[in-house]
Amino acid sequence: MKRAFFIVLLSLISAVSGGAQVRYRPTDAGVWRPWKFYAISSARVSRGATPAEVQAFQSRILELGEILRHNQLVTQPVGFAALLSGSLSTYDPPRPGEPSGKQVPLAGTLDFGAIPLVEFMRNGRLTNEDMQGGETELLEFVLNRIDQNMFGESSPSEWGQQEAVGFTEPQRSGTMAGGLVRYNDVLVLVPEKYKERPLWLPLTLEEALTPVVAQQRMELEHRRQGYANQQREYDEWMSPRAHAERRSGWATSTQRMNDEEKRKFMELMLKSEKDTEQVKREMLAPGGSLDKGVHDAERQLKEAESALASVANKNAPACYDRNASSLSAKFRMRTAAPASCKPLVKTNWAYFDMSRPRSSPQVLVVNMFARCLTPESLKQANPLRGGCFINRQLINSLDWGAVRTWMDR
Repeated sequence: MKRAFFIVLLSLISAVSGGAQVRYRPTDAGVWRPWKFYAISSARVSRGATPAEVQAFQSRILELGEILRHNQLVTQPVGFAALLSGSLSTYDPPRPGEPSGKQVPLAGTLDFGAIPLVEFMRNGRLTNEDMQGGETELLEFVLNRIDQNMFGESSPSEWGQQEAVGFTEPQRSGTMAGGLVRYNDVLVLVPEKYKERPLWLPLTLEEALTPVVAQQRMELEHRRQGYANQQREYDEWMSPRAHAERRSGWATSTQRMNDEEKRKFMELMLKSEKDTEQVKREMLAPGGSLDKGVHDAERQLKEAESALASVANKNAPACYDRNASSLSAKFRMRTAAPASCKPLVKTNWAYFDMSRPRSSPQVLVVNMFARCLTPESLKQANPLRGGCFINRQLINSLDWGAVRTWMDR
């Protein structure tokens, strides 16, 4: 699971909110904080990871961490405290056609943080907390994750609650230092010998439309069940027994009222009963909201079934145009489709070479870096060092050749 963007020092926040004066120390020598690695039980179990595999995975992450630590920019931090921490990621329950957690390499993250050095007064004493706490923009290096969530892509809304079988294809937007390829807001690095292996594969029209049909069938059943439940409630509400219970309750409520108060109360209750009866009857009547909901769901199911049945080549690559009006226009063959129709893809699990140790890094994604490239971040003037200021320099000056060697080993 994705780690939080920030590490928050609650004691520092309390000190600042209490009126303490904080002084930034941009020229002071910083420290490296102790290494930490997290492999919670749910992550180990979901991936079927043995203790030896977890240990080997931590060792490989540490090797990447050492490449970062040897960068001249951070070897001896100045104006910031540096931290590295690693984690084993949990594997979500596989959907139909996807491998189990045991059938894919181990995945996880290496987090780097450059936390600005500050000092402040606490209880009359000058305090700094260089060795723990603080707040910064983390830089996240993600190993062996190529699922939909990694690229921030969405699935067609027509799939509803059905298991997402694919997603819109991530958009490539150039390269950066070291040959990193940018897709949306993440940077991707693959081993040289993997360059011909796609990270995702085209989704076919049949694969794209089948969950639409399943969703509409479920929606129709839901609407029919809702109508039936409301009809039963109405029949019960109209029964002589329910009428008698309501009037008995009214009588109890009027025991301490005078005659005029009783008369007004009964008039109000009878009117409310009549209004409720009319509303319920209109909802259930032909053309009423509940009846209309059922017929709309029936029409939408027929449209989905027709769209799937009318596809000439069900194995053709699909695209999705969210702005189109009909299903046949929204889900189309990728060839000859307008630019507004975005290709649909699915994760290529065959990208991974399972003959290699599960701890081997086979793809590296740099996450949470795009926020350091926004105009606001780039023009930010700040007396402190750390965060995006260091992250940008680190990405641009990192020994990416050493990173490639690490991946290829």
